[in-house]
Order: sequence, then C-alpha cells, then structure tokens
Amino acid sequence: MARRYLYVFAIYAVGCFSLWKMEWFRRFGTANAVAICYVILVLFVLAAMFMKPDRASEEHTLTPEELRDILAEKIQRAKIPAMVVTMGGKGAVYADLLGNKGFCPAKKVKVKDTTGAGDAFCAGALIGIYNGCIRFCAAVGIPRMVVHGISLQSDDKENTPQTIEALNYKLYESMIPVLQEVDGVTVCLENLTSWTNNVATEGICFDPHDACRMIDRLNDQAGKACFGLCMDVGHMQLVMKDIRTYAPVLGSRIKCLHIHDNDKAHDSHMLPFTMQLEWEPIVTALAEIGYRGDVTLECGNYTKRFTADTATECASSMAATAARLRDMIIARQ
Repeated sequence: MARRYLYVFAIYAVGCFSLWKMEWFRRFGTANAVAICYVILVLFVLAAMFMKPDRASEEHTLTPEELRDILAEKIQRAKIPAMVVTMGGKGAVYADLLGNKGFCPAKKVKVKDTTGAGDAFCAGALIGIYNGCIRFCAAVGIPRMVVHGISLQSDDKENTPQTIEALNYKLYESMIPVLQEVDGVTVCLENLTSWTNNVATEGICFDPHDACRMIDRLNDQAGKACFGLCMDVGHMQLVMKDIRTYAPVLGSRIKCLHIHDNDKAHDSHMLPFTMQLEWEPIVTALAEIGYRGDVTLECGNYTKRFTADTATECASSMAATAARLRDMIIARQ
C-alpha cells in the first residue's frame, strides 16, 4: 500500500511540474494554479484508495509456504494440470492437480545481467520436468518416451532451419546425463508438422537424413543408443510424404509409431481405416524395415465420440484395430 502511494505522489509531482512549464497554465496565476494542483492531488489519492490490490506485489510479500498453498488451492479450483510461479530471489513454488506441491529455493548467485532470465527459468523448469519423466519411465518400465521438438513456424522471422536444428539439439542434449544414469529408456524424436494458413508443412524430422544425423549424433554423445524416432504416419499423410522412401533411411532408428487416420487436410486423429489414409503402403514399408515395435493409436478425437458408459466399446474397437495393423505388418515380413 505504501508503495502505491509513493507511485501516486511521484506521478503527481511530475504532472504538476509539467503543467507549470506550460504557458497557458501559468496564466491562471499562482494562487489558482496551486488550487488546481491541490484538487488533482485529492483525485489521485482517492484513485489510489480505490485501486484494486496489486496481486503481483502481494504475492511477493507472502512466504513461499503461503503462496504454495494458495497456488495448490487455485489450480484445483481451475482444473489446471500444473503450474510453477516464480518468487524472484526467493525461488519458485509449484503445484499440480494430483495434489503435489512444493517450494524450490533460489540459489544465491552474483547477478550480472537479468536479460532473458524468464526464458532461462522456463527452459530450466521444462528440462527438469523432462528429466523427471525419464526417471519415472525407468522406474515403472516404460521403454520409450516421445519428446516433441521445435519446428520453424511461418511467422518466425528470427530463426532459420539451422538455428532451429541447434535449439532442438540443445533440448535433447540436456537429457543425456539422466539417460546415462538410467537403463531401458529411449527418448524418441517425432516428425512434426508446421501450419501455414491451415495447411500442414514439414517440420522437425521430416527430412530422414537430418533425423538420422541428429539421432546418431545424440547417441554418440551419450555413449549408448538412447535416442530414436517416433514416426507419426498421420503427419506423413498431411504433407504427402512417401513412407516407402522415408522409413528405409531411418530403419532401426524407428522405435515406435503414432498411428491415426485423417482426411489428408486436417490432423483429425481418428481411428485407422475410418478416413483416407492408405494403409497398405504404410504396413509394407514397416514390414520391409523389420519393424517389431509398438503400435500406438493416437486417436483422441475418436475417443470423444464415446461416453463413460460406452468406454468399453471404444477400447475394444481400438484394440481390434491395433491387432489388425500388427498382423498386417507381421504377415508381410
């Protein structure tokens, strides 16, 4: 509150000085000018009294424990999956819908430049989340974890394909220390689309040679094969990429699949064999490289057609479709 009145007085003082510099204001005479300034001061004070509290300032007056508990309550009410809130030099608090909450104190450092501090914090928090997921996968026996990279967007005037590739390498490189600590987890890059005027274009990992080069470089640096590719066949269809020329280049680097159907124009994420993808060349290409990995159906929009009462029907239809695709691949090997 005191800070608010200090701001009001500073603005008031600057405003009155600026008025006095104007010739038309001085024509009122000294007595009238002082009276006008007094009225302005009263209005400023009244405005400050009725201003809504500065939530950001209030948050920084809370203790980490208080803000942590407030955050936990609010995300439960708003159904937000998870949130991290910074507290400047105090550190940061976090909470999620599962009931987890905590406080991470800031390390004492000599600050030289705060430029990009917010971006650096977000990057650090993101890497921490990814590394936590890798450890979770290792603990419960999940062999592959798909991590989406960064694709160059049409409205991005700052980056080039080369800078985007460098950013992606830094992202995946940051996971190497944890991957070296654990066994049995492979981080998979994915061929992702960019969108320009509602038209899909090729993003990260659509050039099979570039994908091979990045995966091999990461594995060489890690000293073991802990990176691979998740091939999304729906994304391939959106940009008319021929899987028969794409898959052989990557070969055994393809560790898992994202399978879904679409209308060749929208990322529909529907059940295979319900829209326009041609599945014969897909299964043939997979058979020719000897693919023996998982068949993961990524059909979120298909599942929305069902309710809790019909969930069993949904699961049965998806399981039958996955088995059909698996059998088609095996039959051609």
